[in-house]
Amino acid sequence: MLICMHLMCTCRAKDVYHNNTNKNKLVWVPREDTCFGTDLRASICVCLQYLVDKGFAAPQVKDSKHTISNGLAWSADKKTLYYIDSIPGAIYVFEYDDITGCISNKKTLFDTTKLDVGFPDGMAIDTLGRLWVAGYFSSAVHCFDPTCPSEPPVSVPIPGARCITSCCFGGKNLDELYVTSARKDDLDGENAGKLFRVTGIDATGTLSQCYAG
Repeated sequence: MLICMHLMCTCRAKDVYHNNTNKNKLVWVPREDTCFGTDLRASICVCLQYLVDKGFAAPQVKDSKHTISNGLAWSADKKTLYYIDSIPGAIYVFEYDDITGCISNKKTLFDTTKLDVGFPDGMAIDTLGRLWVAGYFSSAVHCFDPTCPSEPPVSVPIPGARCITSCCFGGKNLDELYVTSARKDDLDGENAGKLFRVTGIDATGTLSQCYAG
């Protein structure tokens, strides 16, 4: 597997606040509603996992008592939801009901505090069901296999950018990984805050779900 990393551009992101919350990692769910995490940025940070029905109805809290909600991904059969809470370094797995949008039977799939992967941030899933997780403070994207939770992840380095924030699949064949990064100071690297295209990863992503509202 020959991995190539291409610098795309410099990006600037601005948090969007509403009702004292910062919406984070907006993702369309399989049944075409929306699901997203919110970081309340309070002195005691409380984070809620929301589901919003078509027509932008009031959010329903589906799971709470988190810190910073991040990556969200669903299995191909729409029966499993993967979810990242960054501060405890947890990648959780839920049973998901595609008819009702309900989640249940929460379990910790990966405890990343035992691994050298930084804080898990954004996430994408490939056609084999593997989770590609951005590692904040790790200068890499890490590929986890849910079928082998005891196995360490395979890491794809992103040179010159310490704070990797998210990733998604793209390109004509969905076999390229697009990776974002953050920049706070000079310690974050010469490529910090830039967008990268990674090729030769031997993985194929899936098309993103479109909003039906």
